[in-house]
Amino acid sequence: MVAQERLATFRLAVALLTLALFAALVPCVGAGRAQGAFGLLAVLAIEPFVFGPKRVGGWDERDRAIHLRSLQISSTLVALLATAALWITYYAHQQAGTISVALLPWAAWSGWIVFLLLQSMSVLVLYRRS
Repeated sequence: MVAQERLATFRLAVALLTLALFAALVPCVGAGRAQGAFGLLAVLAIEPFVFGPKRVGGWDERDRAIHLRSLQISSTLVALLATAALWITYYAHQQAGTISVALLPWAAWSGWIVFLLLQSMSVLVLYRRS
């Protein structure tokens, strides 16, 4: 397993652990307070120290191509999901004429988690295919 696969596995594990913790906290403390589980994403700050170029070496052309392709895939899918979420929100709140500000943190957290999951999974799939 190359360094980029280990990094993707680490990101995937952190994102899934965050979602599992969030899902476990929702019944206990409610959805608003369960957002504190997203603080677990701060663990991603140790990436440069564990998976940095000094620790694992540089990337070759294949690694860079896979990384760029995974960014392209995940960015495109997040943009599509964001567009769908905006239209769903528009039609759900069309009668009220306004959209609740309480939806903004949910959009930010869900967007970041979805991006992490998609990017990590696409890296792993692209490495398995090549």
